[in-house]
Amino acid sequence: MTEQQLRASVVDAAESWVGCKEANGTHKPIIDLYNSHKPLARGYPLQYTDQWCSGFASAAAIKAGLTNIIPTEVGCGEHIKLFQALGAWEENDAYIPKPGDYLFYDWQAEGEGDNVGWADHVGIVTACDGKTITVIEGNKDHAVGYRRVPVDGPTIRGFGVPDYASLADEPQKKDPWWQPYADWVVANDIANGARGDEPCTRGECWAMLQRMADKIKEGVI
Repeated sequence: MTEQQLRASVVDAAESWVGCKEANGTHKPIIDLYNSHKPLARGYPLQYTDQWCSGFASAAAIKAGLTNIIPTEVGCGEHIKLFQALGAWEENDAYIPKPGDYLFYDWQAEGEGDNVGWADHVGIVTACDGKTITVIEGNKDHAVGYRRVPVDGPTIRGFGVPDYASLADEPQKKDPWWQPYADWVVANDIANGARGDEPCTRGECWAMLQRMADKIKEGVI
């Protein structure tokens, strides 16, 4: 598998549980999967009534079969320590994450300087366009769901960055030369990027140029 496929396997595992929630007990198989993995972190079996964001993030690693590069835990602060011990921790809140990275939050952040508080919550990055990070989380309003946060947002504590490349047995495909430009165009809502490098009509070109001109006038870009 390539690094990209390994990252996708963790995201896919997490997304397979979207909609599971405490209210109807559908979160219980996630807890059961976490508890089935031995040895349990600090010997503690996660309870159905516990906070389960870290257990959810761990269960995704278990389901993907990647616990050799992604530590398992039920507490966010302890989870960070395990990532740090693996040399797989990114302290820089302004880091641009990749799918499969683990984003830790500190809700008590004051919004000034680097957030170095005790972590309260964790999720798994599913996408990042350079400005906004999309994260899937367990125990988000007592269910599995998505959150979107700005890059370098004040509540970002840091990132667990598993070494997927160390397990890749196929070379990572390089992005085409034009990909950074396409990403910029999509991030600034000038085009949706769905057609890749397919030719566009003159009308479409004019429309994109007009959108860009409007955004320049507005001071957005």
